[in-house]
Amino acid sequence: MNTTCIVDQDAQLIEQARSGDEAAMSALTERHQQRVFLLIERMIGNRERAEELCFEAFVRAFKNLSSFRGDAKFSSWIYRIAVNLALGERAKRKLDQVSLDLAAPLAANSSTSPEYVYQNLFYGRVIDQALTQLPDNYALALRMFYLRGLGYVEIAEAMKIPLGTVKTYLHRGKKALRNVIGEKYRPEELF
Repeated sequence: MNTTCIVDQDAQLIEQARSGDEAAMSALTERHQQRVFLLIERMIGNRERAEELCFEAFVRAFKNLSSFRGDAKFSSWIYRIAVNLALGERAKRKLDQVSLDLAAPLAANSSTSPEYVYQNLFYGRVIDQALTQLPDNYALALRMFYLRGLGYVEIAEAMKIPLGTVKTYLHRGKKALRNVIGEKYRPEELF
């Protein structure tokens, strides 16, 4: 299924949900719930609280569906709600870091060697620790681009920033990430 088809289906479901169609709301939730949950979980590092905030994100989205103009994709809009909730949670808990779910990117199968798994866990920890030392806007842009696979436009919509700012955050964030990692590890320790 291509992106245009998903967007068209979202538009149809949004119109139905605006009319109070609970099946349409359920379909939208099912379509986007896992990605919203993973985004929140990675930002706050607490699975149980992420489930609660994911639920809250959809409650807020459906409560305010009349204010959704449709000039952005529904996924970008719900991600923005999720990011705001996660940032609020972090501020409330005074968290200084955003943790990664280290196991998610591995997707190791039975043929994966233990060395490979260990190496990926090590790299995940290195990157996770380095991201916590970056400004939040750089770290968030990097996570959305590399971990969520969002494009520049989607990141701009989700973060409510201009497209050029997304490019700047990613460029400066990658440079800062290299510097932070380079200060802590020698190249031979990483390869």
